[in-house]
Amino acid sequence: AALAAGDRPAPVFGASAGAALYRRTALEDVAEPGPDGRPHYFDEDFFMYLEDVDLAWRLRLGGWTSVYEPQARVLHHQSASSGEGSPFKNRLLARNKVWTVVKNYPSWALLAWSPLILAYDLASAPYRLVFQGQTAAIAGRVEAWRGIRRVWAKRRAIQARRRASWRELR
Repeated sequence: AALAAGDRPAPVFGASAGAALYRRTALEDVAEPGPDGRPHYFDEDFFMYLEDVDLAWRLRLGGWTSVYEPQARVLHHQSASSGEGSPFKNRLLARNKVWTVVKNYPSWALLAWSPLILAYDLASAPYRLVFQGQTAAIAGRVEAWRGIRRVWAKRRAIQARRRASWRELR
């Protein structure tokens, strides 16, 4: 069967950690200090969901690249940990989405795209409430803004180490 993404290796923005191989030097290059003082590759504040997207951003900002390999195979049970559409997953996705953007978008892009990002974000939370009867997405956004000072401090460190231009990131 033909693959949707093609039959040749191709550059991609980042890899899903459920199906990725990373160079140790790349991970060490973008590691963040954890609460124990040791380098951590995934941001432990995320706990789960989008921690791999955050890592992909930090790798790209650091000048590293990712490649899709069509011959690679992996078995991944999506949402096996928390259940698809669960309030727990929706809360973490909502929170971590805000943190990922704040931590990693270059400053001018963050300013330029903020109105559109905010409009989309404000529309998606009521969607969950109306169609799923969940307040989890709203709770996640509130939690995100409660932790924004810590995230902003991480942002300063990440952006100070950035080696890739916006053009390279696009």
